[in-house]
Amino acid sequence: NGELLAFDQGKFFVLTSNQALLSFALAYLFYFLMLLTVISLSMLFSVLFKSSIKAILVTVSVIVILFFVSSLELSLFDSVKPFLFTSYFTSWSQFFTSPIDWMKLTFDAIVLVVHILIFYTVSVMIFSKQEILD
Repeated sequence: NGELLAFDQGKFFVLTSNQALLSFALAYLFYFLMLLTVISLSMLFSVLFKSSIKAILVTVSVIVILFFVSSLELSLFDSVKPFLFTSYFTSWSQFFTSPIDWMKLTFDAIVLVVHILIFYTVSVMIFSKQEILD
């Protein structure tokens, strides 16, 4: 019981226990969406490679490289960052601010869902053309 003290961009936010519980629930749901994006990417690489070790290593490598690119503050990458799913890995923290920017969070969730659909669709297309008896 009690309040939750959150800090974001130089501002302190005090959330009541009910607000904190709701913020945690929404943050977990958003984080689950991010995990589904990673799962769909790993499924794509699993379909592409015959070795599960390769699929795991490539998935982790892609995530690390894209996260590094999306966190750099270089104008060279500004046009690419909105299309990288790793740019939205920290969006869950917006649920602990006041007021919550619902438009930004909705856009971020839509971008993640589009990535999930693209990865899953490509995986299904590749898998349906593979000879599984080999």
